[in-house]
Amino acid sequence: MAGIRSASMGTPFWKARIVSEVYNLVARTVPGRSGPRTKPERQATMIRIRRALLAALALSLSLAGTLEAVGEGRILGTVVDEAGAPIAGATAILTRAETTYRLEKTTDKKGQFTLLVLDATHEYQLRLEKEGYLPVEGPVKPKIQETLRLTFTLAKAAPKIDPAVTAALEGNQKAVLTYNEGVELLKKGDNPAALAKFEAAAALDPKLPESHAVVAELSLELGEHARALAAADRYLELRPGDVR
Repeated sequence: MAGIRSASMGTPFWKARIVSEVYNLVARTVPGRSGPRTKPERQATMIRIRRALLAALALSLSLAGTLEAVGEGRILGTVVDEAGAPIAGATAILTRAETTYRLEKTTDKKGQFTLLVLDATHEYQLRLEKEGYLPVEGPVKPKIQETLRLTFTLAKAAPKIDPAVTAALEGNQKAVLTYNEGVELLKKGDNPAALAKFEAAAALDPKLPESHAVVAELSLELGEHARALAAADRYLELRPGDVR
Protein backbone atom coordinates (compact mmCIF):
# COMPACT_ATOMS: atom_id res chain seq x y z
CA MET A 1 0.00 0.00 0.00
CA ALA A 2 1.40 3.37 -0.98
CA GLY A 3 2.29 5.71 1.87
CA ILE A 4 2.97 3.01 4.49
CA ARG A 5 6.55 2.87 5.74
CA SER A 6 8.07 -0.18 7.34
CA ALA A 7 9.55 -0.14 10.84
CA SER A 8 13.02 0.09 9.35
CA MET A 9 12.01 3.34 7.61
CA GLY A 10 10.94 5.06 10.81
CA THR A 11 7.34 3.92 11.40
CA PRO A 12 6.85 1.32 14.17
CA PHE A 13 5.69 -2.05 12.86
CA TRP A 14 2.50 -2.09 14.92
CA LYS A 15 1.42 1.30 13.53
CA ALA A 16 2.09 0.17 9.97
CA ARG A 17 0.06 -2.96 10.65
CA ILE A 18 -2.90 -0.94 11.95
CA VAL A 19 -2.94 1.29 8.86
CA SER A 20 -2.70 -1.78 6.63
CA GLU A 21 -5.58 -3.49 8.43
CA VAL A 22 -7.76 -0.38 8.12
CA TYR A 23 -7.07 -0.24 4.40
CA ASN A 24 -7.86 -3.93 3.93
CA LEU A 25 -11.04 -3.79 6.01
CA VAL A 26 -12.37 -0.75 4.17
CA ALA A 27 -11.40 -2.21 0.80
CA ARG A 28 -13.30 -5.42 1.58
CA THR A 29 -16.40 -3.65 2.89
CA VAL A 30 -16.63 -0.87 0.29
CA PRO A 31 -16.55 -2.38 -3.22
CA GLY A 32 -15.58 0.00 -5.97
CA ARG A 33 -18.14 1.12 -8.53
CA SER A 34 -18.58 3.90 -11.01
CA GLY A 35 -21.38 6.40 -11.03
CA PRO A 36 -23.38 7.95 -8.19
CA ARG A 37 -24.79 5.70 -5.48
CA THR A 38 -28.36 5.74 -4.35
CA LYS A 39 -29.23 6.89 -0.83
CA PRO A 40 -29.70 3.32 0.51
CA GLU A 41 -26.37 2.31 -1.04
CA ARG A 42 -24.57 5.27 0.56
CA GLN A 43 -26.13 4.46 3.93
CA ALA A 44 -25.08 0.82 3.70
CA THR A 45 -21.58 1.90 2.66
CA MET A 46 -21.26 4.26 5.64
CA ILE A 47 -22.35 1.49 8.01
CA ARG A 48 -19.71 -0.86 6.57
CA ILE A 49 -17.02 1.83 6.85
CA ARG A 50 -18.00 2.52 10.46
CA ARG A 51 -17.79 -1.17 11.34
CA ALA A 52 -14.42 -1.46 9.62
CA LEU A 53 -13.01 1.54 11.50
CA LEU A 54 -14.32 0.25 14.85
CA ALA A 55 -12.65 -3.09 14.18
CA ALA A 56 -9.42 -1.30 13.28
CA LEU A 57 -9.62 0.76 16.47
CA ALA A 58 -10.03 -2.39 18.56
CA LEU A 59 -7.02 -3.87 16.80
CA SER A 60 -4.92 -0.76 17.46
CA LEU A 61 -5.76 -0.81 21.17
CA SER A 62 -4.89 -4.48 21.36
CA LEU A 63 -1.54 -3.99 19.64
CA ALA A 64 -0.68 -0.87 21.64
CA GLY A 65 -1.47 -2.69 24.89
CA THR A 66 0.75 -5.56 23.86
CA LEU A 67 3.54 -3.15 23.04
CA GLU A 68 3.33 -1.46 26.45
CA ALA A 69 3.25 -4.78 28.28
CA VAL A 70 6.64 -5.65 26.79
CA GLY A 71 8.25 -2.97 29.00
CA GLU A 72 6.63 -4.00 32.29
CA GLY A 73 8.57 -5.06 35.34
CA ARG A 74 7.87 -5.87 38.99
CA ILE A 75 9.64 -5.02 42.21
CA LEU A 76 9.05 -7.38 45.12
CA GLY A 77 10.49 -5.82 48.26
CA THR A 78 10.85 -7.01 51.84
CA VAL A 79 11.43 -4.57 54.69
CA VAL A 80 12.99 -5.83 57.93
CA ASP A 81 14.50 -4.36 61.08
CA GLU A 82 18.08 -4.80 62.25
CA ALA A 83 17.17 -8.13 63.86
CA GLY A 84 15.71 -9.41 60.58
CA ALA A 85 12.08 -9.20 61.73
CA PRO A 86 9.56 -8.01 59.10
CA ILE A 87 8.27 -4.46 59.42
CA ALA A 88 4.57 -4.10 58.63
CA GLY A 89 3.08 -0.73 57.72
CA ALA A 90 6.23 0.69 56.14
CA THR A 91 5.71 2.88 53.07
CA ALA A 92 7.50 2.23 49.77
CA ILE A 93 7.59 5.28 47.47
CA LEU A 94 8.75 4.92 43.86
CA THR A 95 9.53 8.07 41.85
CA ARG A 96 11.31 8.97 38.64
CA ALA A 97 13.61 11.97 38.24
CA GLU A 98 12.31 15.01 36.37
CA THR A 99 8.77 13.59 36.21
CA THR A 100 5.67 13.64 38.41
CA TYR A 101 5.60 9.85 38.52
CA ARG A 102 4.90 8.51 42.02
CA LEU A 103 3.78 5.07 43.16
CA GLU A 104 3.19 4.15 46.81
CA LYS A 105 2.64 0.81 48.53
CA THR A 106 2.46 -0.29 52.17
CA THR A 107 4.15 -3.42 53.47
CA ASP A 108 1.97 -6.27 54.71
CA LYS A 109 2.43 -8.28 57.92
CA LYS A 110 5.32 -10.11 56.26
CA GLY A 111 7.02 -6.80 55.53
CA GLN A 112 6.50 -7.26 51.79
CA PHE A 113 5.27 -4.98 49.02
CA THR A 114 4.92 -5.29 45.24
CA LEU A 115 5.32 -2.48 42.72
CA LEU A 116 4.16 -2.95 39.12
CA VAL A 117 6.26 -0.71 36.87
CA LEU A 118 4.68 -0.23 33.45
CA ASP A 119 7.89 1.13 31.92
CA ALA A 120 10.87 -0.84 33.17
CA THR A 121 13.27 0.80 30.73
CA HIS A 122 13.99 3.68 33.13
CA GLU A 123 15.81 4.00 36.45
CA TYR A 124 13.71 4.94 39.47
CA GLN A 125 14.25 6.18 43.02
CA LEU A 126 12.83 4.03 45.82
CA ARG A 127 12.33 5.29 49.37
CA LEU A 128 11.31 3.18 52.37
CA GLU A 129 10.07 4.90 55.51
CA LYS A 130 8.20 4.23 58.73
CA GLU A 131 7.78 6.30 61.87
CA GLY A 132 10.37 5.37 64.46
CA TYR A 133 12.91 4.21 61.85
CA LEU A 134 15.54 5.93 59.74
CA PRO A 135 14.41 6.08 56.08
CA VAL A 136 16.32 4.29 53.32
CA GLU A 137 16.50 5.63 49.76
CA GLY A 138 18.35 4.70 46.59
CA PRO A 139 18.12 4.07 42.84
CA VAL A 140 16.52 0.92 41.43
CA LYS A 141 16.39 -0.41 37.87
CA PRO A 142 13.48 -2.79 37.23
CA LYS A 143 13.96 -5.75 34.89
CA ILE A 144 11.73 -6.02 31.82
CA GLN A 145 9.27 -8.91 32.11
CA GLU A 146 10.96 -10.03 35.35
CA THR A 147 10.54 -9.59 39.10
CA LEU A 148 13.30 -7.72 40.90
CA ARG A 149 13.54 -9.01 44.49
CA LEU A 150 15.05 -6.67 47.07
CA THR A 151 15.41 -6.61 50.86
CA PHE A 152 15.70 -3.39 52.84
CA THR A 153 16.80 -2.99 56.46
CA LEU A 154 15.52 -0.05 58.49
CA ALA A 155 17.43 0.99 61.60
CA LYS A 156 15.68 2.35 64.66
CA ALA A 157 15.73 6.13 64.92
CA ALA A 158 16.93 7.82 68.09
CA PRO A 159 14.03 8.50 70.46
CA LYS A 160 12.63 12.01 70.29
CA ILE A 161 13.23 14.12 73.38
CA ASP A 162 10.39 16.21 74.69
CA PRO A 163 11.11 19.89 73.86
CA ALA A 164 10.32 20.80 77.47
CA VAL A 165 12.94 18.33 78.70
CA THR A 166 15.47 19.67 76.18
CA ALA A 167 14.83 23.23 77.33
CA ALA A 168 15.25 22.16 80.96
CA LEU A 169 18.56 20.46 80.24
CA GLU A 170 19.84 23.47 78.31
CA GLY A 171 18.74 25.76 81.12
CA ASN A 172 20.53 23.61 83.69
CA GLN A 173 23.77 23.67 81.69
CA LYS A 174 23.63 27.45 81.37
CA ALA A 175 22.82 27.73 85.07
CA VAL A 176 25.88 25.66 86.01
CA LEU A 177 28.14 27.74 83.74
CA THR A 178 26.77 30.97 85.21
CA TYR A 179 27.18 29.61 88.75
CA ASN A 180 30.85 28.79 88.03
CA GLU A 181 31.38 32.31 86.69
CA GLY A 182 30.01 33.60 89.99
CA VAL A 183 32.49 31.41 91.89
CA GLU A 184 35.39 32.93 89.92
CA LEU A 185 34.19 36.45 90.69
CA LEU A 186 33.82 35.50 94.35
CA LYS A 187 37.44 34.32 94.42
CA LYS A 188 38.49 37.72 93.08
CA GLY A 189 36.59 39.44 95.87
CA ASP A 190 34.00 41.03 93.58
CA ASN A 191 30.99 40.08 95.71
CA PRO A 192 28.36 42.34 94.04
CA ALA A 193 29.23 40.96 90.56
CA ALA A 194 29.33 37.42 91.96
CA LEU A 195 25.89 37.93 93.55
CA ALA A 196 24.48 38.99 90.17
CA LYS A 197 25.85 35.79 88.58
CA PHE A 198 24.40 33.55 91.30
CA GLU A 199 21.01 35.21 90.97
CA ALA A 200 21.18 34.71 87.20
CA ALA A 201 22.00 31.03 87.75
CA ALA A 202 19.02 30.71 90.09
CA ALA A 203 16.77 32.27 87.45
CA LEU A 204 18.05 29.88 84.74
CA ASP A 205 17.47 26.85 86.96
CA PRO A 206 15.22 27.57 89.95
CA LYS A 207 15.82 24.01 91.20
CA LEU A 208 19.58 24.49 91.59
CA PRO A 209 19.81 24.82 95.39
CA GLU A 210 23.46 25.93 95.52
CA SER A 211 22.61 29.17 93.71
CA HIS A 212 19.96 30.10 96.29
CA ALA A 213 22.30 29.24 99.17
CA VAL A 214 25.09 31.52 97.95
CA VAL A 215 22.62 34.31 97.12
CA ALA A 216 21.32 34.13 100.70
CA GLU A 217 24.84 34.27 102.20
CA LEU A 218 26.10 37.11 99.98
CA SER A 219 22.90 39.13 100.39
CA LEU A 220 23.25 38.83 104.16
CA GLU A 221 26.87 40.03 103.99
CA LEU A 222 25.81 43.01 101.85
CA GLY A 223 23.04 43.88 104.29
CA GLU A 224 20.20 42.98 101.92
CA HIS A 225 18.17 41.05 104.46
CA ALA A 226 14.93 40.70 102.47
CA ARG A 227 16.79 39.20 99.53
CA ALA A 228 18.73 36.92 101.86
CA LEU A 229 15.53 35.69 103.53
CA ALA A 230 13.80 34.95 100.21
CA ALA A 231 16.82 33.01 98.91
CA ALA A 232 17.13 31.07 102.17
CA ASP A 233 13.44 30.10 102.06
CA ARG A 234 13.83 28.88 98.48
CA TYR A 235 16.90 26.84 99.41
CA LEU A 236 15.05 25.18 102.31
CA GLU A 237 12.17 24.30 99.98
CA LEU A 238 14.63 22.39 97.82
CA ARG A 239 16.67 20.98 100.71
CA PRO A 240 14.27 20.83 103.67
CA GLY A 241 16.60 18.72 105.81
CA ASP A 242 19.68 20.92 105.35
CA VAL A 243 20.14 23.66 107.94
CA ARG A 244 23.31 25.69 107.46
